Amino acid sequence: MAFSPSSTTLSESTPQRSHLVSSESDYSFTDGTQTPTKAPSTPSYIFNDSQTTYSSASQAGAGFAQDTTHLLPTTDRKKNRYIPVTLRLPIAIGVPLSLLLLAVGLEVGIFLSQKNNGFGVPEKNVISFASGQFLLSFVPTMIVIPPAWVYRELDWHVRWYQPYVVMSRGNARPQESVLLDYVTLGPIFSLINSAKFKHRVITWSTLTAIATYILQPLAGSMFQLLNLYTPTDTNVNSTRSIGLSDFSDLTAFVSSAGFAEAAVFNKLPDPPFIENSWTIAQFEFPSKDYLNGTMAVNTTAIQTTTNCLGPNGTPSLTATNGGFTISSTSVDGCTQTAEASNTAVSSQQYGVVQVPDSCSTLNITQRPVMFWFFHHAADGTPEARTVFCKPTLQAFNVEATANLNNNSVIGVLELNSNVPSNNVTGPFANSPFNGVIFENQTDPFIQARATATANGVPGAIFRFAAQSPGGADAVFSAQNPFLDITTTVYTLYLAVVAQSIYFVPDNNPMNAQLSSITLRLTVNPLPGHALALVLFFIGFVGVFLHIVSRRQRRGLYLSTPPGTIAATIAMSAHSGFGDLLMPSDDEKTLERKLSDLRFSIDKRTGAIVANAATVSPSSRDLKRMSRKSVQDEAMQSLLGSEHKRPPSEAGISLDPSASSSQAAFETASTQAGYPPIRSPRLY
Repeated sequence: MAFSPSSTTLSESTPQRSHLVSSESDYSFTDGTQTPTKAPSTPSYIFNDSQTTYSSASQAGAGFAQDTTHLLPTTDRKKNRYIPVTLRLPIAIGVPLSLLLLAVGLEVGIFLSQKNNGFGVPEKNVISFASGQFLLSFVPTMIVIPPAWVYRELDWHVRWYQPYVVMSRGNARPQESVLLDYVTLGPIFSLINSAKFKHRVITWSTLTAIATYILQPLAGSMFQLLNLYTPTDTNVNSTRSIGLSDFSDLTAFVSSAGFAEAAVFNKLPDPPFIENSWTIAQFEFPSKDYLNGTMAVNTTAIQTTTNCLGPNGTPSLTATNGGFTISSTSVDGCTQTAEASNTAVSSQQYGVVQVPDSCSTLNITQRPVMFWFFHHAADGTPEARTVFCKPTLQAFNVEATANLNNNSVIGVLELNSNVPSNNVTGPFANSPFNGVIFENQTDPFIQARATATANGVPGAIFRFAAQSPGGADAVFSAQNPFLDITTTVYTLYLAVVAQSIYFVPDNNPMNAQLSSITLRLTVNPLPGHALALVLFFIGFVGVFLHIVSRRQRRGLYLSTPPGTIAATIAMSAHSGFGDLLMPSDDEKTLERKLSDLRFSIDKRTGAIVANAATVSPSSRDLKRMSRKSVQDEAMQSLLGSEHKRPPSEAGISLDPSASSSQAAFETASTQAGYPPIRSPRLY
C-alpha cells in the first residue's frame, strides 16, 4: 500500500462528515481541476479534525492524501541517470588500485634501501630556502594526501548513496532508508549503525577511510638522512704491470735500503702500494676528497717471502788477529763464516754474506744469505748471532684495498695466480734477487751503492734490535734472537725493491669499488612497513569493496544528486507519506510516525514510495502485533470517543496491512494545525 501527498484542497465548511466518503467528485484543486474519485475500489478514511483523507489506492481526488506516482510519466531513467564523477569506474577502482600499487612500490623501495644502504642525494641542498628535514616530511606527505583525500570522497559518496541503495531493493525500514544519513553521522557512528543494520559495505568503507588518516604521519616520518659507509662502482687507471725493469745502477736497491733504515729509526708506516710482503701494481687514486674513503681494486701483486730461519745451534767464535771469526751452520747443513774485525775499536758489528758455492750454484745475487751480528755483552763477553734467509717470489691476482686519506694499502686479498705472462715470475720465481749481495762493479759510484746497501739492511736490523725494550743485550739473550727482527726488516726491504725492479710502466683501465661515508636517503623500516601495510589494506579492500558497491547500485537510477531539498521533494512529493509529518517533528516523532511503513524506489518513475509493513505469522511478529494493537488502542483513545467505534460501524476496511499505517497517520493528525490547509489561489 503506497502513500503520496496530492495538493490538499480547501474543504467546505460543513459539519463533521462520515468517515466513508462517497461523493461523485473530489473538491477542486486550487487550479480548478477535478479528478474522479470512483476509480479506486479501496476505501478512504477522513479524520475528525481534518479534511485530509488517507487513501491506500492510487486515486486522484481533492481533499485526499494519496499516492499519485501512477500519474507520473515514464522516463528513460538510464539516459538521464546521474552518476557522481567520484563513483565512476575509473576513479572508484583506480584510486584503491593506485594505493595498492603504491604499497607494493614502497616495499620495493624499502628492499632497495636496505640492499643499497639508502639512496644517493646531492651533497648540497639544491633548494637553498628549504631544509632537508622539511623536504623529507613535506614531499612524502604531499604524495599520499591526494589519493587519501579522493578515497575519503569515495567513502563519503558510498555512505551518501546507501539509503537509496537499500530502498532500491524494496521493503526498506525507515531506520535504514529515509531516517538514515551516514554522512552526518560521521565515521564512528557510521561504523556502529552499519554494524547494527549489517551494511557491510559501509562498515569496510568507513574502516578503510578512517585508515587514510594515519597515512600522513607515517609518510612524514618514513625518510631520514644518514651518514653511511657506502660502496660505489668506479674506474681507475693502472700505471704499472709486472715486468723486469732496468736496475743496473743499483739506485733502486740503495734507496730501498735507505727507506728500511728510515722506517726503523723513525717508525714509518709502509709506503704506498706496499702491505707487509705484498707489492701491488700502482694505480691512480681519485683526486676528489672522500670522508673515510677506501677503494678496492682487482690488480696484480708480487709477494716476496724471506724464508728466514735461525742457525742449527749457537754460532761459534774463533779469535783472530784483533777480531773474531763467526762460524754458523744452517738447519739444512750449510756452514758459513763471517769476520768481525778490530772488535776492540768497534764492539758492535753486523753484515751479510752469501752462502758458499757448496750450498748453492746460483748467481751470488740470487743465493741465500746469512745475516750476522756481533757485540760484547755487559760483562765483556763477545756474542754472535746469525740468521739464514732464502727469498722467494710469487705473482698473484689480488684485490687490493687502499685508504684514500693517505693512499696506503690496508688490505690484500689473494684471488689466484693466473697472472699475465711476464719476464719476472719465470726466471726469478724461486730465486729472486737477494738484494744485498752484488757482483763487483767497475763504476765506483755503483760499487759504493752496492756497499751501502750491503751495510744498510743489516744495519737497519741491528738498529731495530738496539731500539727494542732491553736493548741489544736483551735481543742477544732471547730465544731465536734476531729472527723476527730480520724477517720484518728484510721483508720490508725486498717489498720496496720489488716495486722498483719487478714492475714496468703501463696504463690500463680497471674496475674498482670506492667506499666512503656519504649522505644517504634511507627508508625507516618501521614507519615504512607500517605505511605499506596500511596502503595495501586500503587498496586491497577498496578494490573489492567498490566492485561490490557498484553491483549494489546497478538497479539504482537517480536523475539528480541526492541530498538537496529540491531532489528530496522531487523523489517523495508524489508518495503521500509526507502528509504524516510536520516541520516541528523531532527525530523520535519521525521515527514513530514512519515505523509501520516500508520504503522503496519505484522502478518506473524513480519516486520514493511507501508501503505498509507486512506481518509474518512468526511468533516474534505475533508478539510485535500484540504490542502494536495496544499502541493502536492508545492512539485511538487520543483521537476521541468517536473513533473508538468498531471498524464495521465506521465503514473502515478490515485490511490488517493498513492498520499500522492508518494508526500512524491518525496519530499525526491529532496535532493542532495538521494537516496544513492550502489557501485558495487568487486570480
